[in-house]
Amino acid sequence: MSSDPIQRRLIQEVVSTQNSMASVAQQDAGQPYDIGDMYAFNFALQDVANANWANSQYTQYKYGISKAIINAIN
Repeated sequence: MSSDPIQRRLIQEVVSTQNSMASVAQQDAGQPYDIGDMYAFNFALQDVANANWANSQYTQYKYGISKAIINAIN
């Protein structure tokens, strides 16, 4: 696991949203679903996508900063 507290928090958020999405999907498994269930699953899926996007952006930011520092040293 990362020693960076921001990275750890972002990863925890990704895992949490994935678990939430899985919970929504399993909650009504085997039962008829309605439009509300579809919206709930869609919102959970969007939360997962947003958490993954934020984590990706932070990783790119860290890479960019590291590269800029290395280039400045050279």
